[in-house]
Amino acid sequence: MSMLRRLAMVTVCVSAVVVAGSAWAAMTPKEGTAVVDAQFELGVDYAQGQGVPRNAAKAAKWFRKAEQGNPWFVSSMLLPDTQALQWYRKAAAQGDAKAQLIMGLTFTAAKNYAQAFQWYHKAAAQGDAEAEDNLGLMYAEGRGIPQNYAQALKWYRKAAEQGYANAQDNLGQMYAEGHGVPRDYTEALKWSHKSAAQGNFGGIVNAMSDGSSANSYRKSAHAGNAVAQDNLGDVYANGHGVPRNYTKAAKWYRKSAEQGDAYGQFSLGWLYAEGHGIPQNYAQALKWMLIAKAHATPHDDLRTAQAVQSLEHLATPAQIAQAQDLARRWWSAHHLHP
Repeated sequence: MSMLRRLAMVTVCVSAVVVAGSAWAAMTPKEGTAVVDAQFELGVDYAQGQGVPRNAAKAAKWFRKAEQGNPWFVSSMLLPDTQALQWYRKAAAQGDAKAQLIMGLTFTAAKNYAQAFQWYHKAAAQGDAEAEDNLGLMYAEGRGIPQNYAQALKWYRKAAEQGYANAQDNLGQMYAEGHGVPRDYTEALKWSHKSAAQGNFGGIVNAMSDGSSANSYRKSAHAGNAVAQDNLGDVYANGHGVPRNYTKAAKWYRKSAEQGDAYGQFSLGWLYAEGHGIPQNYAQALKWMLIAKAHATPHDDLRTAQAVQSLEHLATPAQIAQAQDLARRWWSAHHLHP
């Protein structure tokens, strides 16, 4: 994984709570809110046995759907005193693997890695691919447990063999970096290609150094794919197979950011903060970090929150106010709300 993407993410795993999808984007704010409210109320019905048999697993399912519908409620829905989390906990205790995964994600966000590990392990033991991937990450990075590349490789492989794209990406990185296995670029490319074939572009950028990574993204980037645009920006920012060119990186990050991609937004903010390829501008840097934070999953939110905090220490009060105004204008122009 590139250093830039490590800054952008607490984990390389996709959160169980998904940022707004195309169906949500097609709705008006009023329609979207109505759907989310209905899903949440159905969760309450199952949680309390109102008109339906009490069922913690189904309550958790509908709370989760509500969270998927509104990305800006995700973090608050996972706070310890919310009703949703209480019922996730009940469902998890009853053995529901997805609820166990949610508990793991929640404790990860709270930086309680010992509890996160326990819940991921329970879900992974039931074959949940995302939990397996998260468990692999905990072993790979030594979070709450001693670092153990052999165990990380084991869990990444289990999830990768189920077709889980992020685990395929992570497994490719293990081979590319020689962690837990002898370095093997053939295997690295094999797993990175499998991940990229599902639209998950990450490790393949780092595993490839012959210029083919740029070619892999360029066509999709020119066609308007925001993820490919962000990754093409990574290619230029890191000099993978092409001469490092921050100006071109900024161009592609901006295209991705304007389409609402949180990684593109974070990366563009980083370039403004460092003054790479574009003039250093703390107001613009903070603007894009604030926008990225609003789009972030609970995992990514931790990193973007730290970036926002750091920039607020560097910026003047006038720059902070300007950044907040610019972010509000961007949200308004895109019919979104922070």
